[in-house]
Parts: sequence; structure tokens; C-alpha cells
Amino acid sequence: MKSISFIITREQRGITLITLVVTIIVLIILAGVSIAMLVGENGIITQAQRAKENTELAEKQEKEDMGELEDLIDRYANGNKSLSVVTGNETTNTIVYDKYGNKVVVPAGFKIINPDDDVTKGIIIEDVSAGNTISKGNQFVWIPVGNIYTDLDGNSTNITLGRYAFNSEGKSKLMQTGNEYQDKILISENFLELVNNEYGNTLAKDLKDFVIKTQENKGYYISRYEIGDNMAIDNERTQSSGIGNIPISKAGVYPYNYVRQAQAATLSQTMYDNSNFETDLINSYAWDTAIEFIQNFSGDIDYSQQTSLEQNMILKTGALKNTTSNDNDERCNIYDMAGNVSEWTTETYVNEENPCTHRGGWYTWTEGKTANRFARNISDMYNGSIGFRTIIYVTVK
Repeated sequence: MKSISFIITREQRGITLITLVVTIIVLIILAGVSIAMLVGENGIITQAQRAKENTELAEKQEKEDMGELEDLIDRYANGNKSLSVVTGNETTNTIVYDKYGNKVVVPAGFKIINPDDDVTKGIIIEDVSAGNTISKGNQFVWIPVGNIYTDLDGNSTNITLGRYAFNSEGKSKLMQTGNEYQDKILISENFLELVNNEYGNTLAKDLKDFVIKTQENKGYYISRYEIGDNMAIDNERTQSSGIGNIPISKAGVYPYNYVRQAQAATLSQTMYDNSNFETDLINSYAWDTAIEFIQNFSGDIDYSQQTSLEQNMILKTGALKNTTSNDNDERCNIYDMAGNVSEWTTETYVNEENPCTHRGGWYTWTEGKTANRFARNISDMYNGSIGFRTIIYVTVK
């Protein structure tokens, strides 16, 4: 009986092992089939991913089509006026369009001096009002945002109003859109564009207002030149110059340097008193978006990495420089964001001792780049290498 039992046990074990092996093989085959069904060329996951991508593409195309339709409706609702119709005698802002259908809102008292160009070239407005002989001749350049049409076939490039980071090759990365202006998003060593003053430096006049009006009007203006001193035509400013002189945006004057960040903000905010538009010290959104615009349309795809030309003296605004690999004179009709002087902004460096931020390089240092951010203390005005730049954002009534 023992021998028979032993034989039966061995046979039972043999059958169990064979069954287990067969089961494992079957499971492997089923798993392979299941994986193929999930992730294969025509698998469920692959098909789902394709469906997701197709949906996103369709949504993007629908958004672009709707944007084009809205732009078309907007154009004809506003008379589809060309850039050349603005004379500067208007008492309200004027909505006009370039040859490709890009919108430009011209402030009252200004005219366009290059109406045959499209917005990708940099549309220049000039103050022609007779009321103030000092401000007459000030020039600003339109920075378009949103879909920017580049030909009559409706091809476009999108420029998002936002804060960007730029790598060593100039490639941009959108870090914060205009719609996120209330969020505390850090860029490059703890730099923020704050809505509430926590560090004592001067903030933007009304960042929400700037974002809303810029997106509604599809653009804003920056001063064509570094802001100059109307009394510094023959001689550059010094530590004792003070801040009583009127700021101007014209070629052929010395930059308004030796100025604190708060003083630069006040000078910018009071540069004009006009209900049709607001002026302010340039903010980080306006600075970075201008770089993005220039890199897309000037042919200088790494303008963010442009360095200042070293020189032993400061130059007047708009002064031409030698054409070299690091020439930093003009792009899209905008001068010297990489140098002559670095420029105060409303951005904040998260440090109670040095919360004020200036951008770009300056004339005595060849390492400063257009996109660079630098921190300074609130009382620092005795520096000839820092000036400022002003923005205009318009109201349409």
C-alpha cells in the first residue's frame, strides 16, 4: 500500500506542475495580448493618446479660427482704418490696423511715423500735441500681443503677454502669463512682480489695469529710447543733477540716470496727465514680452543674450554704434535694451535690503545682457549706469 500511495503522490505532483507551467504560459500569452491591445500601434492607450492629441489640435485650431473671426469682426466694427489715417489731432484714442489686419491703438495727440510698415517692424508713434513743447516729439513703439498676422494669408505668430526666462542660447520659456499677475511666481533667483508692496520698493501703478488693457487692445507701448533728461542735451547728468527735469523719450539726449527706482517710477507715472492713456515705469511683463517680440521679428533670435558694448563714456539716446557681433543699438525700432544704461523696473527682488530690480547691461560692463535681472537697494541713486524706460497702455472708450 505504501508503494502504491507513493506512486500516486508523484503522479499527482507531476500533473500539478504541468498544469502550473501551462497556466503560466497561458497567462504570459494573455498578458502579451493585453499589453499589445493597450499600448500597441493600435492599442487602447495609443488610440486614447491620439484622440487626446487630435482633440487638443482641434481645440487649438478652433481657438485660432475664433480668434481670426473675432479679429475680423473687430476690424470692420472699428472701420478697418489704416495706420495712415491718424493725424495726431484726434481728441480720443484711435483704433487702426496694419496691412495684415493687426490692431494698433494710437493715443490721442500722437501720430504714426511709419504707417507703411506692419507691426512686426515696430510701429512708432510720436507726440505731435502743441500743448507741451517739451513732450512734443516723444516716441514710443507698439509691442503687439496675441495672434500677430505676418502676411495676407492669415499666417500668424502668437506673442503671449508674460514673464519669461531665457536660456544661454536665447530660447524663451513662458513662466507666468499676464492673467497670473496675482500669483507669486519666482524667476531667476527670487525675482517677483508683486501686486502688494512687501519690501518697500515701488510697484507698478496698477498691474491689473495694465494686463487687462494690454490684452483688450492687443498691445502696449514702450519708450523707443532710454528715458532722457530734457535738460541734458549738451552735457550728461551728474550726481548733483537732481530729478526736477522733465523726462523725455527722444534721440540725442543723455539718459536720465542718477535716479532712484522710486523716483524713476514717479517720473514715469507723471510723464503725461491724460485720461486716454496711462504711463508707468516698465514692469517685468512689459520688458520680457518686448524681448520675446524682438526675438520673433527682428531676426535676432538671441537678443535676450545681447551684451552691452564697453565704452569709457555714456552715450546719448539713439546714438549709433559700430556693427559688431554684440551691437546693441536698435531692434524693431527700439533702442538699447541691452545697454547704454541698465534700466529700473517695478519688479521686486525678494530681499529687504536690495528689493529694487533693474534690467539689461550698462556701458562700463560687457557681461550685462538684455534679459539679466539685477538687485539694488532703495536708496541707490548715485549710479550713472542705471536709468529707466516708460510704458504707455491705452484706454478705449
